[in-house]
Amino acid sequence: MKRIITILMLLVCVITNAQQFRINEKQRKEIVKLDKSSLIYILLIEGTLNSNTKLLEEKNTSLSDPLFGMLNNTIDKLSDKDKKKFESIVCVSCYEKEWKIQQDIKQSILDAKELEINDIPNLDYIKYIRNLSKEGTEDVVKEMLSLMREDYGILTSKLYTRGNDTEGAVLTYFIMKKSDIDKFVLEGKDLSKLASSALFTIDFKRWFEGENKALEITGIEKYSFGKVTFNYLDLFPYWKKRFVLNATEENVVNDYRLQEFRIKNSTIHWLYKFNPNRDNKRIWTLKMFY
Repeated sequence: MKRIITILMLLVCVITNAQQFRINEKQRKEIVKLDKSSLIYILLIEGTLNSNTKLLEEKNTSLSDPLFGMLNNTIDKLSDKDKKKFESIVCVSCYEKEWKIQQDIKQSILDAKELEINDIPNLDYIKYIRNLSKEGTEDVVKEMLSLMREDYGILTSKLYTRGNDTEGAVLTYFIMKKSDIDKFVLEGKDLSKLASSALFTIDFKRWFEGENKALEITGIEKYSFGKVTFNYLDLFPYWKKRFVLNATEENVVNDYRLQEFRIKNSTIHWLYKFNPNRDNKRIWTLKMFY
């Protein structure tokens, strides 16, 4: 709250000051007598500062640099007498101060967004499922299965790679009802047919932390939760527990906004979606998009 009040106070300061020292029509004519090009630079600076203020009011931090250099170069070429007259008409230091305040507001907005993200109660868990050990992937799968309506278990897991390429590998867990797993094992069925035998799968993307191919550094093997597709009512408890905490079974189905979980600030942008299958609305997919 204090951060928001600070931002609002700074914005009021910027807007109030800007109204005091924007040049009027009479001043424009006086500036033209001294140097025509300097008027163009002044109008560009004022336009940029005005545009930045509007962006900040919307908490948009995509500010443009007013580029004072061209105006300062023009002023330097004036005679000492004309410089004094120019300075009596135009407050360049006021423009520069306004730009400095805009940069401070920008940083305050970014800091506030960082605080908002750090206040997300499940942030640590999202970080966790994006940076798993191989053993950690199994823990995630077991938690997901423990929240489902029936007793499911892991039949087996398999790492799918593309030749010798370390990129794009996916660790897949094959899930069945525990009673069916026992039957599957007792009958000695061929695990090569597990894809068609499994009820559903849970995928994790493999990557290597600190990998540098040019330096021949392998890095540390890591995994990120990738995707799971199964019954909506079985996946919903996990979505509610770990992503959208205030969700209900009904409002997620009816409100597309509750079918996304996004974390975004100046350094990260993570997106997860929980969406129905086009052909079978009973089946949903929970997926990490990026």
